[in-house]
Amino acid sequence: MTAMALQGIILAVACTAMEGVAQVFLKMASRGQRKLWTALGLATFVTEAVVYTLALQILDVSVAYPIGALSFVMVTLLSQWWLREKIDRTRWAGVALIIAGAALVATRA
Repeated sequence: MTAMALQGIILAVACTAMEGVAQVFLKMASRGQRKLWTALGLATFVTEAVVYTLALQILDVSVAYPIGALSFVMVTLLSQWWLREKIDRTRWAGVALIIAGAALVATRA
């Protein structure tokens, strides 16, 4: 893997973190202070789109998009941490499979 590919992968993974944060912000908007949390969620999505575009300048979309599946992992982790949602064993198994799949794609970048 080249240094440039690694940079693209880091950008793509950063997008997954932004996706998770944005999703949690929108969930918080559904609970109250709608304008604040919705604005924060939308701003995070816009930032994510810019960073993802930078990642696509480096990576093939066939690599970046599967790495984006890690957003499911981030949403699960953040919803458990910030929103105190319960995550059962079946979902944790799904999270593990997503991580394994994204790792397989990234190693071939």
